[in-house]
Amino acid sequence: PNGRGHRRAEEGLWIAHGHQLLVLAGTADTLATRSRIAALRTPGSILTGPSSAALRPSGPWQMSILGSTPWLICPQRRRVPGRLVSHPGAAIQRLGLWDVAAASVAVVDMLRFLDVDAAMALGHRAMQTGVVSVTGLQQALVELRGRGGMRQLRDITSALATGSHSQAEQRLIRLLSNAAIVGWLANLRVRIGRTNVVVDVAFPAAMLAVEVDGRAWHSDARTFVADRRRQN
Repeated sequence: PNGRGHRRAEEGLWIAHGHQLLVLAGTADTLATRSRIAALRTPGSILTGPSSAALRPSGPWQMSILGSTPWLICPQRRRVPGRLVSHPGAAIQRLGLWDVAAASVAVVDMLRFLDVDAAMALGHRAMQTGVVSVTGLQQALVELRGRGGMRQLRDITSALATGSHSQAEQRLIRLLSNAAIVGWLANLRVRIGRTNVVVDVAFPAAMLAVEVDGRAWHSDARTFVADRRRQN
């Protein structure tokens, strides 16, 4: 900052971030603000994970707790004002002045490093909204081999590949598998009258359908209500 900038900082009109960056006093201290500041302080960086999500108007992360720490991908490994994420070849988009990871890349990085329960919940929503697919996640496992967070990404990808949409469904599937019970399919699409429905776990030969309730794991309230009606 020049002399005028220093005076405004001393007067409390601006807040200094490092030696060369001033932010207008009163600017909301949000993840989006912190991420923009971090990007300005780290030329050539790419905002990913929660930082990429924070700069977007919507996405499968809206129910996630994103925290307040910026996540950045940098071409050279160096100290950054936030979390450094290794993701070579990440697809990027330009949002205003900022280079941000594509939505699918941001989700993959969050699946790698968020708390496992939060990551799993995000994975389900990202699958439901088409932001990621099992094939895309499997490709990421190959491309990011040897990078951090791969064990968690592998576990989540395996869980999502079963077709189950919630932790309760996954628990049921584990119980069935551990008990060597066969003849079931997860999320089987069937037609009842004039309506197409998806059964959480079905035993087609026995004409048996098992529904696992859980409002938090349905895409919206109407889906949950429809599930309840289907059981009656």
